[in-house]
Amino acid sequence: SGGELFQCPEGHNLQPRTAKAGYCDVCRQRVNEGDSVLDCRRCNWYLCEPCQTTYTSPDNSFWGTLSSMVDFVKQDFAEMAQDVRILTGLEEEDEGVTQQHEQQLQQQQACASGHREFEASTAEEREEAEELLTEFCERYSESRFLPDQGQLDALWSRVSVLYGCVLHPGPIVHAMMMQLRWPKGEQHWQPRLRALCALEFFHNKGAVGSEIFNAVGRRGVE
Repeated sequence: SGGELFQCPEGHNLQPRTAKAGYCDVCRQRVNEGDSVLDCRRCNWYLCEPCQTTYTSPDNSFWGTLSSMVDFVKQDFAEMAQDVRILTGLEEEDEGVTQQHEQQLQQQQACASGHREFEASTAEEREEAEELLTEFCERYSESRFLPDQGQLDALWSRVSVLYGCVLHPGPIVHAMMMQLRWPKGEQHWQPRLRALCALEFFHNKGAVGSEIFNAVGRRGVE
């Protein structure tokens, strides 16, 4: 790297360290225990050795950040849509599956989802979920609108408690869809980005998180 000082997406200087096993946060390739990486401990973010020859530190000016967020949202929505299609069975490995069969699957899943999510939901449960997601998505610092690990963990703790009370994802899915929709004339995109980050976080939180993630995906294709 010729002495070049790299930074993580939050603008912190990366330091050379010996890695714990995981995945590079740029290329997502496996990093083995003991590999050399450039690391940001504050963000739990690291860069593998091959990526150090091609990585460009982020432009942390206002317009650089805005541009990168637009690209991030586009990429993450595309990846999320692909994941949702795979996880909900809307994309079959068998190339011989007909379009009609796929449409029938979508209709059956949407119907089952609707019953499961909303049949047992009360107005109080939906209101509690809406307040929870609204607080997370719409209360943020103008200088740091991406949620950090602590905020995501705190949200998941409260979502888990709510799910444990109702034993179905309906109220949480309803509240998430309210945040992901983009009303006409709405200028603020940060709450949608925070909702997307939360949804991606849920996806990696086991069976309950996957159930919420999948249910939001089904609602999105209705």
